[in-house]
Order: sequence, then structure tokens, then C-alpha cells
Amino acid sequence: MGLRELKAAGTREHVIGVALDLFVAQGYDETTMEQIAERAEIGCSTLYRYFPTKDLLILDLFTRSMNLGARLRAGPVEEPLTIASGP
Repeated sequence: MGLRELKAAGTREHVIGVALDLFVAQGYDETTMEQIAERAEIGCSTLYRYFPTKDLLILDLFTRSMNLGARLRAGPVEEPLTIASGP
């Protein structure tokens, strides 16, 4: 992984951490993307480039924690998603 990709991955991790802190402190619905950007010390446009919606912040965390991408790639191409994603 090159320097640019490492830096982008670090920014993504930082933003997700900041967002989770805010969600816990003040609630998901009450937290705005602008608050997340401000707390993460990045511009709103940068935040929206990484995560176009607030929902994608949460989904990114869950898909990585479940290792969903690797699990889906490991199964046969013709396998239905309901089986491939498994328990």
C-alpha cells in the first residue's frame, strides 16, 4: 500500500472514531456530518468524499468488523448472498 492509500486509511479510521464518539455522546440522529468534520479537523467536503452519508460511516465499521468482503469473496461466484454472508 502506498503512502496516499495509507494516509487515506488513517483518515477514514480517525473519522469513524470521531463519529462513534459523537454518536455515543449525543446520539446518532442528533449528530451532524458538520459536527463530525469539525471534530475530526477536516473539511466537510473531505468528509463527504470519504463517506457520502452518515449511514455509510456505520456500515463501513460493520462490514469491516464482520470481514464481510473477504467472506463474500471466499465463496463461489454463483452462491446466493444469503448463504455467502453466513452467520
